[in-house]
Amino acid sequence: MQTGLRQRIRTGVLCALAFLLAAPAFAQSDAASKLAEGAEKITAAPGANVPSPAEANDATLLEWILSHSGPAIGDRRAGELRVAYTFTAAEGWWENAADNKLAWHDAPAGQVHLRIFVLGADLRLLPNLAVHARLTDELGNTRTLPVDIGWYPLLNAYGTNLELAPGHSYALRVTVEADAANGNGLPIVADFSPLPLTAEMLAAMPLASSISFAEEAELLRPGNAAQTAAITSLWQQTDSGAEEAAGDYFVGYAMGEATVIHARRDADLHRTGLRALGRVGATALAVFPRDARTGRVVPGLTVHAELLSGEGKSFGDAILSTEHTRWFDLYQRQANVPRKAVYKLRVRFAPPGFRRWGRQGERFAAPVDVELHNVILK
Repeated sequence: MQTGLRQRIRTGVLCALAFLLAAPAFAQSDAASKLAEGAEKITAAPGANVPSPAEANDATLLEWILSHSGPAIGDRRAGELRVAYTFTAAEGWWENAADNKLAWHDAPAGQVHLRIFVLGADLRLLPNLAVHARLTDELGNTRTLPVDIGWYPLLNAYGTNLELAPGHSYALRVTVEADAANGNGLPIVADFSPLPLTAEMLAAMPLASSISFAEEAELLRPGNAAQTAAITSLWQQTDSGAEEAAGDYFVGYAMGEATVIHARRDADLHRTGLRALGRVGATALAVFPRDARTGRVVPGLTVHAELLSGEGKSFGDAILSTEHTRWFDLYQRQANVPRKAVYKLRVRFAPPGFRRWGRQGERFAAPVDVELHNVILK
């Protein structure tokens, strides 16, 4: 293996190693054993490629979350999607404030927290959908709930706090607007059976963010290992790739000729890597900003990328589009730039607009502006 590739691989695993080594070195716990067992039991939607247990990590994380969220849960198939929900104790949250700081909001009294998880046919979380929730009680009273993607321990979800009165039964309807995840171009609707809510259920609801955070280091270990292997495979198939620390993030990239990360469900990044798509001679850039603590790719960013030649010539400041792959999500774009040259890549983005749920979620307050050097196009 060439020295340059060794350096790229060594740099790329820093995020995963930092997170994995933070966990105590002891025998596999019951939580990790159940996670591995759950991975073997998960099957893909009909007609989809069946992923490996490592690839199904989002689904196995969801299994763990549902088993630790109390009785107020639901889980079902809806078309090619898997949709699940939990009602747990009300959550406080962090959100963007002035001067690159975050403001904390206490959990509202007398409320509960709704999380909605939407997984695709590849059993991975889909974080960039338009999701709507509607609650109907036994009297026919209906409420529409604002649910936006948020940052949670273990696995992100579409969530909100809301009031629920004991002694009533509530039926939840989740609607996912037409998107690339919906092959027929129509909204997908998931209707759940009515949930009788008692005062005892409300009193026993756990604080989900605290429970998940306590197990996060161990439960994310299999997914981090699979993701690191996928990124390494990606770098081996492209001209250039590396990862740099930037505040709460690790910002990684890969560049290659006339290729782009293929977002369709039948793409297998670990085996086939980049696939030809688009103009002949174009260069594809993929950027993956990851949480430096957990290794998870951060959704909902507006990522700007600029390629600069050695003489300082700019090849445009472009906004990258979001791509979903079976192994990890990323931001990408294609452009025509001279090859057989060495460039500097500038990546910048503002803090994400989503809420960071739970006291432990104080992250991503500052904007990022990072330069990656020695970007080689062969």
